[in-house]
Amino acid sequence: MSQKIKTAVVYYSLTKNTKMIAETMADEIGADIIELKTTKKLANSKGMMKYIWGGMKAMMKSEPDLQKIDKEISDYDLLIIGTPIWAWTVAPPIRTFLKKSTLKNKQLAFFCCSGGDKGKVFSEMASLSNGAEILGERDFIEPLRHNKTEQVKSARNWAQDILKGVQ
Repeated sequence: MSQKIKTAVVYYSLTKNTKMIAETMADEIGADIIELKTTKKLANSKGMMKYIWGGMKAMMKSEPDLQKIDKEISDYDLLIIGTPIWAWTVAPPIRTFLKKSTLKNKQLAFFCCSGGDKGKVFSEMASLSNGAEILGERDFIEPLRHNKTEQVKSARNWAQDILKGVQ
């Protein structure tokens, strides 16, 4: 009998797209869910200004402080990590998480939600992952606005495929 893989879906979401995909995957594969939250609100602006402000923070490679997570990352074998795309790169809370977590002997999979161009987000996430094994990458285009049903199905299937690839 094989040992159950302890899995968590870790994400940050501002507009709820990444949250919806993260919750879908966690539900599909029975994973714990860990929402990253900053100690200070990241985007106080409304409308288009929150994107400009967030993009500047992402381009400056900001690393905001995160609220304490109520789970031990070291307990997990597999982490599926999701980020929105800000200025073609990883959102600052995910940058903080990747840089400050011990991920060396973990298996990781990355997903992102964007308005179109994912830029180099996956290579950046991999470089911040301290030698962890990367099992896969998947991008979703504004899942709350475009083909929601199809993207939810795709998220479920991808999460299952990632779980099958864990060793």
